[in-house]
This record gives sequence, C-alpha cells and structure tokens, in this order.
Amino acid sequence: MTATYDLVIVGAGSGNMLPGEEFSGWRIAVAEAERFGGTCLNRGCIPSKMLVYTADVARIAQQAGRFGLDVTWAGAESLGTRVTIVTRGTHLLSQHDTDIRDRFTQEYRQRFDVRLGATPERVSAAGGGVRLDLATPAGPQQVEAEVLLVATGRIPNSDRLDVAATGVETDSHGHVRTDDTYATNVPGIWALGDLANHYQLKHMANAEERLVSYNLLHPGQPRHAAPARAVTRG
Repeated sequence: MTATYDLVIVGAGSGNMLPGEEFSGWRIAVAEAERFGGTCLNRGCIPSKMLVYTADVARIAQQAGRFGLDVTWAGAESLGTRVTIVTRGTHLLSQHDTDIRDRFTQEYRQRFDVRLGATPERVSAAGGGVRLDLATPAGPQQVEAEVLLVATGRIPNSDRLDVAATGVETDSHGHVRTDDTYATNVPGIWALGDLANHYQLKHMANAEERLVSYNLLHPGQPRHAAPARAVTRG
C-alpha cells in the first residue's frame, strides 16, 4: 500500500504534538512502534515523579521530629529504599558547572550512600540479590543489594530507523545532525527530541516541537534555536 502525505511523523513522543489545528488542511500520518507519549509519559519522567513524590512525603514524615512535631503515618517505615550510587568520577553530574555538581553531590551524599571514584570489577549473585566488587582509592570495597540498576544512559535509535537510507547525516553518537532550525541535510526531513538532541529532556523536546511546527508553516521565515542545558528532579 502506497499513500501520499503532506507530513509524516515518525515517533509519537513530543512529535505527536505537531498536528495542531493550524495543520487542519494537511494530510498527516503518525508512525509509532510502541505507545503514544514516548519515554517521558510511559517509563521516564511521569512514573518516576510519582515514586519521588511518595519518597519525599515519607522522608518528611520521618524527619518531622526535627521541628518538634509528632507525626504518625502507618506504614511510613516501609516506604523508601536504601540506595547506593557507584560512580567512577569524583562528582555526580560531572559535565555541569562546578557549583552545580558540588551542591548536587553534597545533597545526594546526605540522602544516599554515594561511592565516588569507584570502578566496578565484578558482579555476582549474593543471598537472593547481587554483590558488586569495587576498586576505590581507599582500596577494595563491596556493595550488596536486592537489585542492580546499570545507568549507562540511552542512545538514539537512528540505526533502527535506518536513517542512513535517506541520506540523513548522524554524528558519532548516532544523533541526527540538524541545523538550528532542526532541518537535516536532506530537504524536507526534520528531526527533534532524543533522536537529534544530546540533552534528552522532555521540556526541551516540546520546545523543539513548537519551533519545528512554526518552521513547517513558515518556510521562508524560520525561527532558530538557542543552546540550553538544564537539571531536573526525576
């Protein structure tokens, strides 16, 4: 089956916001391999914020005594998880400004067991959970936990989309190259969100969507993006 469209949107994360009323005269198709809403709505920002809020409320209840308050919340002691964070660097958020990474690392060390300068050497099963052997400046260490989360980040799926078949250029990380209007090197193909931006943030993708929407409707007067960086909670 072959069909012709004015606009084809591949990926229904922030891209699903494109078909607004201003595109009412356009013939539009949306292609999505999974659920609408993308990572943020389904398994990223929104689900994690629900967990963070619950944990914050439990922490407030546990610390109420500091203010002379007697708070009783049945089940509060069962909420929250003891967390150990292992990183090879000397700070968390190592790519950010010194003031940000220093304060962030300080705050996290007050709430979690943060092992800085630690290199994982071995992971093994231990008592129904896992044991991590670490090499640290202070010598060998071990951490045991129920589960292990390997937070290595995400990569764009330009390979799965086979964007190379269209002639669209990607960088060494697999991100689609665009100019500051989010147009690619192939006329008529645009890219936004995690596929094109190294800062994988939903609010940034939404801003990119608004810019692309405007530029699609005003090809002779495009708007240009400004670089940005942000830190979010969850």
